Amino acid sequence: MKIKPLLLATIIATSTTSFACNSTHSNDTHMIEIKGESTPESVLLAYLKAGDESNVESINELTHKNYRVIFNDLSKNSVSEIDKSSYLDLIRKKVFGGKPRSVNIKSIDITGGNIASIKVNTSSDGASFNSYFSLIKDQGKWYILQDLIYMENN
Repeated sequence: MKIKPLLLATIIATSTTSFACNSTHSNDTHMIEIKGESTPESVLLAYLKAGDESNVESINELTHKNYRVIFNDLSKNSVSEIDKSSYLDLIRKKVFGGKPRSVNIKSIDITGGNIASIKVNTSSDGASFNSYFSLIKDQGKWYILQDLIYMENN
């Protein structure tokens, strides 16, 4: 899959928002732990913090095995998709992640106790993002299943 690195770096920026997460260190391992009960919001905020820190291990733990990113590719005037493995590789290579952005959670909708949708507005480096996160509760734990992103240049 050919994706322009600068565009993707801009698309997946991360949060400077304060939230209830602990960071723990064990040798070179750095995991972000959620305080209290796992909720869709706490998982999303931990995910954003992990992205802010380019923390591949935590992102891997917080995302479902079928995780994907779908975004409007302004350079192609089309929609592009990134699977979990490719996304983690791009974080690892520092193509994206590690860039602070403001975060404003607009809505959280939980249905049936095991699926959730969270609308988030973010901005960073001259771009604004409207993201729709889909989460699923699998074996009692919340995971991010999809990040649907619409990017606008500021």
